[in-house]
Amino acid sequence: MNSDQYITLMSALPSLGKTYHVDIPPISRFQLEKRLNLLTEEHQALLSDIESVLHWDHLNSHYDDSELIQSATLVLEQLTHKHYDTLREMILWRLNLRTILAGLRYRQRGDELNHQQSHWGVGDMEAHIETYWQHPYFNLQSRFHWIASVQESLQKNDTMQVERILFDVTWQYLQRCSSQHYFDFTAVVTYVLRWNLVSRWSSYDADKGVEHFQSLMAFALGEYQQLSMGIVVDQNGDSK
Repeated sequence: MNSDQYITLMSALPSLGKTYHVDIPPISRFQLEKRLNLLTEEHQALLSDIESVLHWDHLNSHYDDSELIQSATLVLEQLTHKHYDTLREMILWRLNLRTILAGLRYRQRGDELNHQQSHWGVGDMEAHIETYWQHPYFNLQSRFHWIASVQESLQKNDTMQVERILFDVTWQYLQRCSSQHYFDFTAVVTYVLRWNLVSRWSSYDADKGVEHFQSLMAFALGEYQQLSMGIVVDQNGDSK
């Protein structure tokens, strides 16, 4: 697509506003998809891959940990090959968030990482977390300021507060990304990810939020059955 086509597409998308706290998204998924048809088939496929990797609750039950890691790796490789550096950084940030969150959850439960396992996380935080497993906040608090609040909420078993923190952090990050791109593929992806957040929050009530977060944590690092750390994951399964 050329710049004029991206201008046409982005101009057809309503503003998402300054907050995800809305009762109804400004555009339905059906109408959003109609506008996204302006993308090339290649970009539609790449956008779908990005959403699938980031929104793990969309994964089918047959996906296991290795499949998820492989899918994420392929998406990052595509972005590198196509020189979407900002978009790659954005996706990697989201993947790292999930890996850090899973690490906090596992450590709270008293689990130990299985260092014999080739990979257990998605993103580039895996080795760092293993090195600083016993360190408060994995020695990442200066880089990810939300870790202390999330850990405190986890210790209180306040899953809704954890969910709110993650929504706030993710929304703020995507807002910053959106301010740097206006009429290109990165702008489209950022819009869709923000829309997913708005849509997901608008469909929540307190009970759904607790259920969703517990499901998110269960899937955070895939299906861990018969691992040496004794983690058994149940499967449940929205969008981001």
